[in-house]
Amino acid sequence: MMAKIKPGDQAEVINSVDGAAIGQIVTVISYEGEHSQHGRIWRCQSQQTLVTEFGGVGNTADFAEDWLLKIDDPQTIIDEFMDLTVES
Repeated sequence: MMAKIKPGDQAEVINSVDGAAIGQIVTVISYEGEHSQHGRIWRCQSQQTLVTEFGGVGNTADFAEDWLLKIDDPQTIIDEFMDLTVES
């Protein structure tokens, strides 16, 4: 099975164990292996704080591939976010 994402890709977190990371924009760093239930696991980094399901706090965390939505043009997400903040 071909990976949907690869190291260096930008992605939006669309699911997580506890929901805390949903909406975060991350950079995919490395492939960490296969999980028995969730499949491919990727280590990702964010400029914002990430909280793991174990309560760890930092700027890196592991995510299932299906929980990451690849962003082909990261500037598009930034522009859309800025538009929303200006309107509100």
